[in-house]
Amino acid sequence: MGKAGECIPLSFDHKPDGEIELARIHAAGSVVTEGRVDGHLNLTRALGDMKFKKKPGLTAEEHCITANPDTYEYELSPEADFILMGCDGSWESKDNN
Repeated sequence: MGKAGECIPLSFDHKPDGEIELARIHAAGSVVTEGRVDGHLNLTRALGDMKFKKKPGLTAEEHCITANPDTYEYELSPEADFILMGCDGSWESKDNN
């Protein structure tokens, strides 16, 4: 979000080596190898990739790959100039500056 000339990040990346993501991956019985979940995916949130979501006894949120989103609420004020949204592919080559 652009707010009074400042960039305010509204989300964060869900990478396999992130503390919260790594804890869920390990709890699901999976590992991160060279930045990839079970040596395959370099992401931890996805709508598809069903082969990573089939371990018996786990809820959808507990699998090593989940479609469960993180959501936040922000109060918009008159200083909010714009909100820029993009997919992870966009943000791989851009930053918040």
